[in-house]
Amino acid sequence: MSPKQHPPLSEAIKYSKGFQEQTAVCPHCGAISLFEQLKSDALGHRVSGTGLSSADVFYIGRCVGCDGLVVAVYGSKPGQESLARGGRTVLLWPVDTPPDRAPPDLDGDTRRSYDEARRILALSPQAAAVLARRCLQRVIREKLDITKGRLFDEIAEAAKRHELSRPTCQALDDVRTLGNWGAHPTKDEADTIIEVTPEEARYTLEVLEMVFADLYVAPVRAAEMKRRIKGRKDGGAPEGGDRNGDTDVGEGPAPPGTGLSAG
Repeated sequence: MSPKQHPPLSEAIKYSKGFQEQTAVCPHCGAISLFEQLKSDALGHRVSGTGLSSADVFYIGRCVGCDGLVVAVYGSKPGQESLARGGRTVLLWPVDTPPDRAPPDLDGDTRRSYDEARRILALSPQAAAVLARRCLQRVIREKLDITKGRLFDEIAEAAKRHELSRPTCQALDDVRTLGNWGAHPTKDEADTIIEVTPEEARYTLEVLEMVFADLYVAPVRAAEMKRRIKGRKDGGAPEGGDRNGDTDVGEGPAPPGTGLSAG
């Protein structure tokens, strides 16, 4: 299972176990790792800047892979009556920031919104969703040259464009919806204010990364491979190898899982 398929540490820590027996992506080394719990203690009071109404348990843990220390609090969300109904974990150290998957040629304003969304996610999923919405609108306007005044209409137009894959198009409006929840008080059928969860905020970043892949990464990769293929047709050697197509990989063993032997 890849790191992207594993939960971030803040979503893996549970009230009853803390760091014990948890496998998650380490915020220090980025690897999937087990964590050892070094200390836990009851707090029962609010910790400023976490977005929690009360921080009930304080945890210190260690990644068994890189030995990095992690400090977290587990507490109640505003309006929550009991931790049994599901609290929330906030990393105090290091800051729980999703990995940077933006393309290098992303323009400055879009990059700033994306980076701010990543950095604020652990403290305020609401703010992260709003920033992701803003980032999406800027990409649609700058990269697809679509400006309609309302993001709803811009997404509808973007979904007709061939540059975006079908899964990406189907996810665009989710970013708009979650961003609106973060920006404006929205009530459900039970007359309860809908709050953006950490998982939902993280999803808005994942959708942005799908957009980045379609509009920035894929065209560059396709153009690069088209150039290489044309060079091969014209009689050139593959880059990094000879005219027989043998790449310079040395005499070592074959990569795992290929079924090939060295020699």
